[in-house]
Amino acid sequence: MNALVPGHLLQFMNSMTVVQRLLEDRTNMFVSAVLTPQSQRRLLEMVPSVHPIVYAHHVTLAFNPEPDVLERYRSLEGTRIRVPVTAVCVDEKAQAVLVGVDSENEYPHITISVAEGVPPSYSNELLAAQHADMQHVNIFTLEADVVIEPLDS
Repeated sequence: MNALVPGHLLQFMNSMTVVQRLLEDRTNMFVSAVLTPQSQRRLLEMVPSVHPIVYAHHVTLAFNPEPDVLERYRSLEGTRIRVPVTAVCVDEKAQAVLVGVDSENEYPHITISVAEGVPPSYSNELLAAQHADMQHVNIFTLEADVVIEPLDS
């Protein structure tokens, strides 16, 4: 232990170094499957929005992934993938569809719409909630292009 730095302060400083290292190991990138315009129209025809702010734009495949995870998605960048829609989930704040794609997200989904003041990321909470109103649908397939882009600073 450094005699000039109290033990608890040294422990805090070491913890901060670990946190900083973990943050540096991230890529600050966003990997998504962006729906084609035709698929976006089809999604909204099959599952009309119920809230005023409409997204129906993409599936998040990885948010700020580790470098090895990002490398795995780099091989798919620019390719068109099929996105099967399996269920719809809605509450008073948001509406989303579950999709069957390989994703780092626990519940791969597309946010369709949200109420005023609700961020689209709320869909993760919606899908994780036990009380969510989830309805299975006849599976239909959309198409999307894999895109990798930096996170907004």
